[in-house]
Amino acid sequence: MTRLLPALIACLIVTSLVSSAFIPNGWLSEHNDGTALFAAFGLSNLYLVSNTDGYFSSRAEFNPFIHTWSLAVEEQFYLIFPIIFFFWVKKKRESTLSTSYAIYVIIALASTSLALAAYETTHAHQRAFYLLPSRFWELAAGALLFQAQHSFLKGSRNIRLTPIAGASLILAGLIFSDTTNFPFPWAILPVAGTLLLIQMCTTSNHSNHIFSRFLQSPSAVYLGKLSYSLYLWHWPALTLAKWTIGLDSAFKLATTLTITLMLSLISYYAIEKPARSSRLIRNLSNARVIFSSLAIASATVLFTAIIFRYEEIGGWHQSVTQNHCIWDATYSPDCENTKPTADKKKSHKTLFVIGDSHAHAYSTMANVSAHALGATAVIRSKSGCPIGKILQPNLNSGSCKNFEQEVLQWLKSNSSPGDAVLLASLRAPRLSDQWRAFDPHKVLEEGNSQNTIASIQEGAKQAAELIDALHLLGLKVVFDMPKPVYPAPPFRCADWFNTMNPICANGFKVRQDFLLQQHERMRSVIAGLQKSHGIAVWDPFPILCPEDACSAFHSDQPLFYDGDHLSGYGNRLLAPSFTQKLRELWSTPKQKGISNGSESKSAT
Repeated sequence: MTRLLPALIACLIVTSLVSSAFIPNGWLSEHNDGTALFAAFGLSNLYLVSNTDGYFSSRAEFNPFIHTWSLAVEEQFYLIFPIIFFFWVKKKRESTLSTSYAIYVIIALASTSLALAAYETTHAHQRAFYLLPSRFWELAAGALLFQAQHSFLKGSRNIRLTPIAGASLILAGLIFSDTTNFPFPWAILPVAGTLLLIQMCTTSNHSNHIFSRFLQSPSAVYLGKLSYSLYLWHWPALTLAKWTIGLDSAFKLATTLTITLMLSLISYYAIEKPARSSRLIRNLSNARVIFSSLAIASATVLFTAIIFRYEEIGGWHQSVTQNHCIWDATYSPDCENTKPTADKKKSHKTLFVIGDSHAHAYSTMANVSAHALGATAVIRSKSGCPIGKILQPNLNSGSCKNFEQEVLQWLKSNSSPGDAVLLASLRAPRLSDQWRAFDPHKVLEEGNSQNTIASIQEGAKQAAELIDALHLLGLKVVFDMPKPVYPAPPFRCADWFNTMNPICANGFKVRQDFLLQQHERMRSVIAGLQKSHGIAVWDPFPILCPEDACSAFHSDQPLFYDGDHLSGYGNRLLAPSFTQKLRELWSTPKQKGISNGSESKSAT
């Protein structure tokens, strides 16, 4: 504990300060804060298994605290294992029943853990990867080797191929491991290889072997002593580089590795080594060490929470995205110049905006437009679960299909005939994610493929069924036409410290004719639904792209937060047009079709 905790606390605090200054808020970073807070108590693996989409996902690469999951597993193991191992250590010179039971319990737990890893790797991959029950066998393997060395392996001289076999197994694990089948069976190779190398290094008859001499050399021993600090600091340094300057050149990578080494040396000599040799810590009882550790962890969580909270209200964050009125699409009355008056006539109408993150990205526009007409706006969204997307159908089962059914049931209880429902989603293939860009020509080609056409046809069929269900409730259904999409996410490229990032290389402009060609099939399908099912159609494209080259910025203000989600400024730019569409929808029984978006060209 004296080695692990002080350096970990320092790393969490420093990384929290730096990341709160230079990492913009967004989907890509939404779980960073929570991971840091749980890591202080050695519980980051529990947080990650419940709140993220996997260690091998793209989002994990941008979380500077994600590597603490393995330390959390180790710390949890250290709390449980000594209780079992105590009986073996205490009675190791005696052949007692308690000694035998301790050995059998370790073997039984390790075997059960391996079996659980095999099952959960297929049925619950997140749990298999992050949690101690499916990782216990890896750590217990070392204890079993220790026991074996004091019994049947003691004095063994018949393992001459141990070093070569061990190194080969570790190398094979690095080269051939399949992330979809990890930890079982692919973790077996590095674990077995490591056991063989440990056996070599702890057996006197291998002391002259070339592997043994190398691993016991001063340089290797020094690297081993520095390894914990290297482990702590390497990932925050790499992650922060990905968020800022990027890692697309040898110079940037070398710079990042140099910073990692410098931080590790400072951590080792200024924190880790003094803590391990501290007389004060050595003189503390075990109970006091545990109490002190919990107190320090609690203080760290409090301090880290203050850092992140201060960041949210302006603080020391260096990113322009902290201007939430401009960048954040979430509705905030404090950001609006005009407020509803107390004597404003209420229409008793409700605008429901339902769908995925793109529905939430209409939050400000929906509220501003509804309030302008004396109505109420309600947003029901679930990230990754579009409703009426058309671009691709919903699965017949799973959380997203359940979400759609839940929303329909909720609308039955909470809507009134004449209320409006905006079905909002991504209606064009992306040109970029928050972490990568795509080839526009390949995107266009894929959009015209037979698979995509078949997917759109099935999506249109599902959308028609949904429209019928909403009409049965007496609701007026509104579809939005496709908005522009961009090859770079503005929120990652708007600051002095990230403009050189490779994610920004493709810029923020796209030819209007390219996007209209990309949208042609979707616009045709929505127009067909308007004709056959009487939906209202609203088109934001002419407002967002009034010129031959569409831009993600308007008058130096962002229209979009990332490559396809609107910003707060973009919402206000669209609000007058959408207000007019609602006015038409609620003032006449017969819908008037597509709004050309010409009502307004400026933000409110």
